[in-house]
Amino acid sequence: MDVAENSLRVCYGSPLGSSPIIPILDIRDPSQFQARRLPGSVNIPAGVLLERLFLLSDKDLQLAIVVPADTTAIVVELNSRGWTYVAPCIVDDEGFWGVAAAAGLVETGAPHSQCWLFRPCTLLMQEADRVEHLLLASHPHHLSLQASQEQAPSRSTTTGHADLCRQPAAAPRQHASVDISSPVWLRCLDIGSGSGRDLAWLGIRRTQFSLGSDGSTRPAGSDPPMGGSSNSSSSSSPQSSAHTAGSQPQLHMAGDTPGPARTHMPTPEDGPAESHGQNGHQQQQHHQNSQLQHPQLLQQQREQEQEQEPVQPVQPVQQQGSGILGLRWHVTGIDSWPGSLDRAQQLFNVAGLTPASAALHCASVDSITGQLGTVSSGAGAARIARELGKCRATQTAAGLPPLVTPLPALWPPAQFDLLLCVRFLERSFLATLPALLRVGGILLYSHFLDLPGTRTFGRPTGAKHVLAQGELAQYFCARGFEVLRDDFEVLPDGRELSMFMARKVNTAGHTDADQLFSRD
Repeated sequence: MDVAENSLRVCYGSPLGSSPIIPILDIRDPSQFQARRLPGSVNIPAGVLLERLFLLSDKDLQLAIVVPADTTAIVVELNSRGWTYVAPCIVDDEGFWGVAAAAGLVETGAPHSQCWLFRPCTLLMQEADRVEHLLLASHPHHLSLQASQEQAPSRSTTTGHADLCRQPAAAPRQHASVDISSPVWLRCLDIGSGSGRDLAWLGIRRTQFSLGSDGSTRPAGSDPPMGGSSNSSSSSSPQSSAHTAGSQPQLHMAGDTPGPARTHMPTPEDGPAESHGQNGHQQQQHHQNSQLQHPQLLQQQREQEQEQEPVQPVQPVQQQGSGILGLRWHVTGIDSWPGSLDRAQQLFNVAGLTPASAALHCASVDSITGQLGTVSSGAGAARIARELGKCRATQTAAGLPPLVTPLPALWPPAQFDLLLCVRFLERSFLATLPALLRVGGILLYSHFLDLPGTRTFGRPTGAKHVLAQGELAQYFCARGFEVLRDDFEVLPDGRELSMFMARKVNTAGHTDADQLFSRD
């Protein structure tokens, strides 16, 4: 097997598939990339690569690279910056492209819009389809569609979620009273958003739902978000998971006791959001007979096993018509460090997100009161003010409106459809989350658990910085939430991350909205 064929097998598997199993970075000029390229590759020209390293996949994952003949030194540069597994390095020459063409692995013409190689957190990737289906089913726009139909005994058209998505079985009618020409906008708040990867991925997501004559909805298609097609892999029970090629997590039911601590695999120090959502190369394990810690979870598991079928991945569709309802996201991120917000702002610019669909705020959570506020005094405040000034100057110089804006004095209650917390834990803030979420809204929470892998790794440490297994389910069940998922994944370094999903069903035990913000 020659070098070219071996490189293709590393990138596309053996036998060769049509989609890459590892990220492929192409640093050639855009004109060369348009002339011919490998399917699924992403073009970040060498001249801007060092300014856009935040678009790359995580440093502990294998990365293939296509380089001009005179630019192979870029591999050494990436190695020095932490990407230690850059292989294969494919040199742009006629011999390689001949082998690729013979294998049917050459694309030409206008490239796709994909412009980054990272993936969002695993929980968001796996649950995005289900989240959208549930949110649309309880959205006022969708309920108005139902109200426009003749009422009849209702039935569910979304398997496994009969209690939320009930559709009236009525005679065919036109939706004359409801505008479906404009998309339904959902709002997401990411607390501790870091460099904004999860929000950028969600912000460019485009999903379509087909409207039935009775007002029912079903997934009609979606434009795959940049960074891979894993958005169409949905997990509808704690015992199923989405896989990305070469990246298989271990998933465990809440209440399982993991085996002996695994040997630590050295990885770079986690950045603010640079290591979100990447799974290890470990064998997936399902624990079918786990004893859950909470009776409600056990009951849900039984109901899912008996009644629920997985939500089917949506398939892209080309046509649009009066029976297609679009869904889009307005995304908001909160982080305490301006440097992370500036990185998120750059990423949003690359994604084409504007203030009409995205916002970033610099704020911190008071560890005692749980209130959101800004640092208004001391040396830290002066430093943050300087960094925020740089964020604004960067946007102004680029002729773009600022995305990092002051924290609102007060958000209306029930402002958001989705709350996202990834590798962020401030227990005093947990009590304020329900008031930010509308009834029917979804909470996704992924953070380190106090289990053997995390303890062996040694970071984070202390009960203040890690979750107890089952803690989130117990807390939110008492505050008007229905738990839809509570398990965990194991990262390549052995640490366990919670995979928690809950839906707000009532307003029991809520903190008043006017207590969410400090008055400084």
